[in-house]
Amino acid sequence: MKANIHYNVSGRNYKIKEVMKMGEKKDKKILVVDDMVFTRSVVRGILKNNGYENVIEAGSAKEAVMKTVDEKPDLVILDVNLPDCDDLSTLRLIYEVNPKQDVVVSSAVNQHIVINEAKNLGIRDYLVKPFTQEQFDASVKAILEE
Repeated sequence: MKANIHYNVSGRNYKIKEVMKMGEKKDKKILVVDDMVFTRSVVRGILKNNGYENVIEAGSAKEAVMKTVDEKPDLVILDVNLPDCDDLSTLRLIYEVNPKQDVVVSSAVNQHIVINEAKNLGIRDYLVKPFTQEQFDASVKAILEE
């Protein structure tokens, strides 16, 4: 009979597999790109609550591209409506510097033409704002825990 070994982390008991996954999440670097500070803060909070501690932010297209090059994130969560770049230009720039970058677009733009173009460029998912936390969690988990 196998003994279930539990570890106490922040007052909660976890099985060894759960503790191992926590460590994997901590290693993942996520870049959140949105010109709205409040939106970045909410997304950061959701990610941290889910165990992703290495979250960096960018408020402009220029900053997003620079951080994609410098920080090499595992995932970019990108709002495509940024003041210094129109439509999908930021996404194109990110793919120029890293063609294999995992990107989730998070946008209020719910136009099939834009969504299809983003998917053709290579995004992993497109979340239309306002999205639910369950939709967001499922998208991030599917990409980072595959």
